[in-house]
Parts: sequence; C-alpha cells; structure tokens
Amino acid sequence: MPPIPKRARQLKIACKIKAQKLKMKKKMKLQRNNETVNQLSEAEIKPAQHLLRQMCYPKGSHQGQILSPYLQDKILSFIKDSLYKDLHQKVQKLNNQNERLICKTQSLGSEMCHLKEQKKNHISAIRLLVQRSSAISQNAFKNHIESIFKKNKNQYLANTI
Repeated sequence: MPPIPKRARQLKIACKIKAQKLKMKKKMKLQRNNETVNQLSEAEIKPAQHLLRQMCYPKGSHQGQILSPYLQDKILSFIKDSLYKDLHQKVQKLNNQNERLICKTQSLGSEMCHLKEQKKNHISAIRLLVQRSSAISQNAFKNHIESIFKKNKNQYLANTI
C-alpha cells in the first residue's frame, strides 16, 4: 500500500479533531441538562415529567417524539397571547386615561393661574379707583365700577370673574 500523502493525513486528523469537539459539545449539553433537572425541586419534578409526556406528537410518522422547537414556540406565544392579552389591554387603557387626566390637570392649572392674574388685575383696578375717588366725581366712579361688575348675571363676561 502506498504512503498516504501529507495533505490527506492532515485532513484525516482535522476530521478526528472536529468529531472530538462535536462529541464534547454534546457531552457538555447533556451535562447542563442534567444539572438543570437536578436543580428542580420535588414539587417541580412531576409537572416537568408531565410536560415532557404531553409535548409529544400524538399521531403520524413522528408519533411519540418531542414536538419541534418551532411548535413549542408557537404554543408558548399562543398561551401568552390568550392569557396576557386582556391584561395588556387594561394596562394600555389605564395609561391612556392617565395621560388624558394629566393633560386635563395641566389645563386646569394654567386656567387657574390665568384667573388669579385676572382677579389681581381687577383688585388693582378697584384700588386705583378708590385712590382716585377723591379726584373723580361720584358718577364717574359708579360708571367705572359698573363697567367691571354687571348688574345682570347673564351679562358677565369671562374677564369679569
């Protein structure tokens, strides 16, 4: 038998090393899975066994095999959507309501500041009239007060308040 060329020998060694690495990866995965199972409490072991039994194909060519990760993800998303959908909608509704109330509070605060400023302006106008009352005739004083305060409630404007 002729000697194996150097390149073929290197490829053979590389294949052996790759196979060893794959074997080590599988061993490590198995070890991690065993650690996970060992960390389960007594109360969690039975539900885990039941879950493994239920997550198998019931019929067909894959009968008895564990469901594919794709189907497991689909089942999990269906459960999340059905269980947590109402809760998510309620949270969203409360957030919207909270935003509306914040806007309303801010608007009322600005309106209150505006009304306080108007009140202060009316008070200062009345004080000015009182100070000038000695220089103004009684009829002019009365007319100016009546211009601020109307006799009929229906005649009041927003700036009078």
